Amino acid sequence: MNTLKEILGLPGVKESFGKTVREDSPLSISTDSRTIHSGQSFLALEGAKFKPMKFLEQLEQAPVVFYEKNPFNDKLARQARDKHFFVAVNDSVRFLQDIGSLAAKSFVSNGGKLIAIAGSNGKTTTKEMLFHLLKSFEPETVCTKKNNNNHIGVPLTLLQIESKTKFCVLELGSNHPEEIRFLCEISCPNIGVVTNIGDTHLEFFGSREEVFKEEGSLYEAIDNSSWASKLFFLNTDDQFLSQLPKKKHVIAYGKDDGNDIQVNASFDHALLRLEQGFEKTELCLLNDNITGEHNFINLSVAFIMARRLLKRTSKDLLAKAQSFVPTSNRSEWIELK
Repeated sequence: MNTLKEILGLPGVKESFGKTVREDSPLSISTDSRTIHSGQSFLALEGAKFKPMKFLEQLEQAPVVFYEKNPFNDKLARQARDKHFFVAVNDSVRFLQDIGSLAAKSFVSNGGKLIAIAGSNGKTTTKEMLFHLLKSFEPETVCTKKNNNNHIGVPLTLLQIESKTKFCVLELGSNHPEEIRFLCEISCPNIGVVTNIGDTHLEFFGSREEVFKEEGSLYEAIDNSSWASKLFFLNTDDQFLSQLPKKKHVIAYGKDDGNDIQVNASFDHALLRLEQGFEKTELCLLNDNITGEHNFINLSVAFIMARRLLKRTSKDLLAKAQSFVPTSNRSEWIELK
């Protein structure tokens, strides 16, 4: 969470005026006039047909209003200048991304763990599983809601970060080249994982090799970052991801016993075996909440990451892993008549 003074220093700010407010206090920002809390500031995200400045009357408790500069919005802002401090910007979406990036850099610089999850399949489920495990021990954990994983959803997630936040779990999605790279430029993650490489959005990528190039951008972003705390979890069972260099900040996992963590899933017995050095862990899933071999692999990835990030024993994490219930229409059981 950054101060108004820091935000006013971002590129894209055209002018500011209106009611006097403190510039040195952390600023909580909302983009939804329907759910904004008292004391939160408002960022009016402009759309082709949506004009959020029309809802100024619903924002009496918002100390600061950011808006996209144009004659229509300028007129409304000038009329209400005694009620809010207004900040006019060139492009509201670009400014959202800049604020999100500022929040991300401050978060990681102050010791926060910003975890990015990419890949062709299993992103949302792995994200929900990891969030469940982390939040069980660190309540001040935020994550991407549903699968809002694009150029707007990612910075919106970053706006959830507060001074007490310990972990932020981001899902990064892509359906065209260079999108992952752009999302990494916004979010500046220090921890990441790519679940797998598959035949997704081939209408834009053309081949699985190009999908690998796209999803591999997350590896490159973390590898090239200056974060001392950087980590990348590498799935060596994937024929494409296994080609990535195993550097000192890389934790390799997979079926082969040469990995940092050996993972074996027994679908028939609902059993996951994890071996890390001399430590051996078995996750026996005794309920019907998690089904399918793919979900056992997703759970193993979340378990491995949580084990490292929380520095908890496997025994501590096991009960929490057992209690996960799928959400967001992902592997949910629905009982009909």
